[in-house]
Amino acid sequence: MDIFSADINCCTEEMLQIASKELYKKGYVKESFIKSVIDRERTNPTGLQVEDLINVAIPHTDIEHVIHPTIVIVKKNDQSFFTFHRLDEPDKVILVSVVFLLVVKEPSGYVDFLADLTGLFQESEFINLLLINPANLIGAKLVEKLSKYELTYKGDLINEKP
Repeated sequence: MDIFSADINCCTEEMLQIASKELYKKGYVKESFIKSVIDRERTNPTGLQVEDLINVAIPHTDIEHVIHPTIVIVKKNDQSFFTFHRLDEPDKVILVSVVFLLVVKEPSGYVDFLADLTGLFQESEFINLLLINPANLIGAKLVEKLSKYELTYKGDLINEKP
């Protein structure tokens, strides 16, 4: 599974569109992924309150829209936040520091991967990494932390900074 990073300063929905369009251009997803991931986030929100210092979101959609599995780690380089509705309380909005856009092809491995990823949110060292580093350094660390999944960090998803 490949990992990309992106520093995107825009609203949440626009960020999902930009990242999804880049994944489509690179051949990782079908064109239908772009609308599907946004629609799914509206009906099944993925914002997670990890602890007082940081919140994350893990948007994803159905496997039928995926060609090649990948993860895109997204932050805002101006240190502001994305807004997501909470997974456990969908009527509440939270400010999210880091987005892990999951592009999953095989649902069987997804559950284990998601459990291991969310397990990292319990490690204070990883939380500090999320707080103070740009998306590219988080991607490189994720490869190291989740080495059993044979992850490959591919660099920036978007070459020019918006």
